[in-house]
Amino acid sequence: MILQRARLIFIFAFIAMLQTHCVSVSLESKAPQKSRDVRYQSPPSAFQKFDASQVDAAWKNNATGGIISFVSECSSQNDLRLESLRNEVLQGLNEEKITKEQTTTYSGREALRSSLSGTVDGVASALELLIFKKDGCTYILNLVSTPKTLSTDLPHFEAFLQGFKAP
Repeated sequence: MILQRARLIFIFAFIAMLQTHCVSVSLESKAPQKSRDVRYQSPPSAFQKFDASQVDAAWKNNATGGIISFVSECSSQNDLRLESLRNEVLQGLNEEKITKEQTTTYSGREALRSSLSGTVDGVASALELLIFKKDGCTYILNLVSTPKTLSTDLPHFEAFLQGFKAP
């Protein structure tokens, strides 16, 4: 299930970034088990929270179109490598290119931090990802932006990462 949600993260955020208001998605009928007791600080006031069933929480910067969101899923059957999860997210991106990637420690666990670029329907896109697992749950934190506005949105994403706490 997290694979389906991971693939949708980029597409969902990109569509929201372009301010398209109609998304049709077909997911399995069983709802995923989200992580409980996740704590985070919302991005600054430039980002407005909006409801999106595909992610746990999402915020949009109306000035730049950038989207910060995260998705979690807890399942004993979800034992994919971090690189495999990243590749699933990339399936929504054409001409994808990993511009920077490193393994790091986040929330006391191994994490994969990736900077990516590519296109969706011919529109240039930039994506920042942080993927990690903790206590049977997988977390994907992301920023979707355009190359032109990435430098404006990236400090807000970094601050969001600082305030995100997985149980």
